[in-house]
Amino acid sequence: MFKTALYAMAALCSNALEYAQVHDYINDAVCKENFIKKHSPACVTEDGKCHPVGSAINGCREIETWQWWHKDDKYLQYAPGVLPPAPRRVTHNGDAKGKLIWAYTGAITQGLAYQVYGGDNQVTVESLLNTPCNQISFIANVQVDNPGHWFNPGKNDTNGCAQKQTWFLPFGFSGKNITPGIIQKFQANLQRIHQTGVTITMVMGSWCTSFPLTEWTES
Repeated sequence: MFKTALYAMAALCSNALEYAQVHDYINDAVCKENFIKKHSPACVTEDGKCHPVGSAINGCREIETWQWWHKDDKYLQYAPGVLPPAPRRVTHNGDAKGKLIWAYTGAITQGLAYQVYGGDNQVTVESLLNTPCNQISFIANVQVDNPGHWFNPGKNDTNGCAQKQTWFLPFGFSGKNITPGIIQKFQANLQRIHQTGVTITMVMGSWCTSFPLTEWTES
């Protein structure tokens, strides 16, 4: 479950074949407001302009995502497709930074952090986008009782704080139903969230969790 969810999130970046550098376009108001802030696809031209995908404009190159890059700060250099937290959306040629408004999201029937019981009450893409939230962190409970081995997918060996293994996450993920249709729905929902300017992160471990630490070697 944990690996599958992580791969689904990574696909938001890895599937992006074409990208543009934010610093080349951030000084154009249309690019900044309509495409860069939302991290949405665009058709870009060499003169620093942005247009909707499908625009019939000479020299327009369609891009799927953006790359945030600050040439003078090694801590503000991100891979293509990665949407930094709002305060860190800065380049050497301008910025689109804002206040961080952050929330956890996780299995709605698991843990005191949620206490939302019933599938009809969990957060949806629509309800999330009706808030000012600009970053969400998925929490998935993964417990390794014996620090000599990793979590075994499909095996419920996670009794940290009496919390069982996380099998369900908002926006359509089911660890017990990983058919292509289910995964594609989850990915599509994450893509929609991502392209409205919301940063998505995955919390590795969660509450009452242990990972192998002393057994790790440099290799």
